[in-house]
Amino acid sequence: GTSHMRVSKLLLVVGGLAAYGGGVVLASKWYGAKEKLDEGSSLLSEKERRDIFNRLAPVFDEDINLHEKLSGISGLRRKLVGAARGDVLEVAVGTGRNFEYYPADCHVTGVDFSEQMLKRASQKLASEIQNAQSEKFKLVPADGQSLPFSNGAFDTVVDTFGLCSIEDPTAALKEMERVVKTNGKILLLEHGQSSYDWLSRFMTNRLSRHVERYGCYWNRDIEGLVRQSGLKIISLDKRHFGTTVSIIATKDPDAS
Repeated sequence: GTSHMRVSKLLLVVGGLAAYGGGVVLASKWYGAKEKLDEGSSLLSEKERRDIFNRLAPVFDEDINLHEKLSGISGLRRKLVGAARGDVLEVAVGTGRNFEYYPADCHVTGVDFSEQMLKRASQKLASEIQNAQSEKFKLVPADGQSLPFSNGAFDTVVDTFGLCSIEDPTAALKEMERVVKTNGKILLLEHGQSSYDWLSRFMTNRLSRHVERYGCYWNRDIEGLVRQSGLKIISLDKRHFGTTVSIIATKDPDAS
């Protein structure tokens, strides 16, 4: 009955945290040496990062499916993306991991700078998404730091785990602000700096190898970046010791 449901939910939460923490520890041991890298430093060029994502694209979904399910990230995607409305822009769309979560009445433009990620997303639309639904998606090769769209073109902008890899996350946030309508929303789900000093140090000590492997700067202060960009945060949720950040933001009506 109710007690069984509570125990099951607790086990799911504990299991998710264990899976997430285990993933962080195993990743760090896999990459080896402890190397420090200042958050503002640029370890990779844009071309090097694109090459990483092009290499990862064919096996990307297979590699992270189980981790996202056990850690609850799949559920966080579903909840956040389910709040999208109208004409939607998804920045750093990758392999299209969010396609299945969009409401039926959304029309989605997905952009990514990795040709192989977009190729995998296109294959997914052709093979895994029903024809009636796949028609509402459009894929465009583009860099999130310089979007090829007019001001106020979208009702919703979505980015999941993109700000951790883009060279200039502030520029990307400014672009999201530019292309969203005045009363529109920006939905973010990101890797970020932990709320706990011990885990922040752990992640920083292993940042270089993580960036080289995944093109991901996993210890950025996402909340701080969003606030510094001038956006108004209306909802903020942190999970996994603060390293997974979900934010709903809008343009700040009081900004000049």
